[in-house]
Amino acid sequence: MAMVQDEKEEAPESGYKAGTRRVLDRMLIRQGYNTADFSLKKHPSGKPYGLINDKKKVGVSISHCNTLLVCALHTRGETGVDVECCDRALHPGLKERMYHPEEKKSFSEDFCGIRLWTMKEAVLKYKGTGLRLAMKMIRLNRVNPHLFETKVDGEHIYIVSFLFENHWIAIAFSGKEFTPSLLA
Repeated sequence: MAMVQDEKEEAPESGYKAGTRRVLDRMLIRQGYNTADFSLKKHPSGKPYGLINDKKKVGVSISHCNTLLVCALHTRGETGVDVECCDRALHPGLKERMYHPEEKKSFSEDFCGIRLWTMKEAVLKYKGTGLRLAMKMIRLNRVNPHLFETKVDGEHIYIVSFLFENHWIAIAFSGKEFTPSLLA
């Protein structure tokens, strides 16, 4: 799995799409793929995915805010990514509606609401459901300060969450080859 960030282009839709493709191309090159062999597609639900040589399916997720564009690419499975500026205000009632009943025991009152939002949004993008699945249905378990896990529809999903230039970024993924000790 790879992630590359780029400044978001303050341009019309075509500029945003060009920026997204530029970031995806850099990620593909880093993983040894020819960018000409990659095509970006969408599921009927709107969830993006990639094809290499019109055969190999690649998990793709894209997120942006006013100042940052983030893409995630996973050549062995699905992925979901979300980014939000740390300064974004979150309505207290929304934070309350995001919490799974069991999470209140695990997270302190001062746990950043925007961080929680990005982690749950990354899981929703991973699943391709968007907000059709209520965030409070996702129960996050902390593995270490930057790694969380959950199960949705019986599927084990990891979430890496970290600060980058005043933004919370969360990446959701699965993979039999991943073990939490890789992030220790």
